[in-house]
Amino acid sequence: MGIRVGKGRWPIKLPWRCFERIDKELSGKGWARITGLRNDVKEGSLDWIVQQYTGGLLAGSYVAPILEHCGLAEIDRGRPHRIRLITG
Repeated sequence: MGIRVGKGRWPIKLPWRCFERIDKELSGKGWARITGLRNDVKEGSLDWIVQQYTGGLLAGSYVAPILEHCGLAEIDRGRPHRIRLITG
């Protein structure tokens, strides 16, 4: 999957393996942070997972709404922003 972000519409490629890893890391584990704080990306956050497939780019804040739109996750938009996968 490819997405374009920012004013410059920069492309970010997200391989299917990234989404499989998100499922593996977050499924059934409750709430997880979406983003890190600048250079302080916490292990287990969505940013931490996604950056392993984007060459270090922090794209968790772009991936979270995709998962929500597909009905796969819910987002808590309080501070800090968190995500939880919906399990059937």
